[in-house]
Amino acid sequence: MMITTRQQNRVISAAAVVLLTLLLPTLMATATATATTDHSLWPIETYVKLWIKNEIGGGRPPLIIHCRSRDDDLNVHVVKPHETYRFRILPNIFGTTMFYCSMDWGTGLHWFDIYDQDRDMRRCRTYCTWIVKETGPCLTNGEFTACYQWKN
Repeated sequence: MMITTRQQNRVISAAAVVLLTLLLPTLMATATATATTDHSLWPIETYVKLWIKNEIGGGRPPLIIHCRSRDDDLNVHVVKPHETYRFRILPNIFGTTMFYCSMDWGTGLHWFDIYDQDRDMRRCRTYCTWIVKETGPCLTNGEFTACYQWKN
C-alpha cells in the first residue's frame, strides 16, 4: 500500500495539532509563572512589600507614620525607635502607583513619596526597605542605599 502526498500532509497536520494541544498549556503556564516573578513582563501580578524602619534616634518620641495613595488610606501607625512598619501594595499596569507617607517624631510634620512605581519598580522589585532618619528617608536593598530629603 502506497501513501500519497495528500495523506502524508494530513498525518503531519494531525500530528501538529496534537503536539500544539499538548504544548500550549505548558507554554501558557511558563509565561504566567515568569510574569508573576518578573516586573519587566507584567508588574501587576507581584505585590511589593514596603518596610519603613525608624532610625531617628536621639531619645526622640516614637515615629508617627500615616501612609496613603490616591485610592487607599493605610491609617496612622506608631513606630518605636529601631522598629519597622510593614505593608504591601499592588502596583498597577499603568506604572502610576504612588504612596506617600507623612511622618512626625515631635519636630513637625515631614512627608515623602515612599513608593513611586516609576522610580522604584526596578530598584526594589518585591521589597522596598526604607530607613527613616532626621535628614530624610534612605532606600536600601542590600546592594545600594539612596538617601533623599524630605519633601517639605
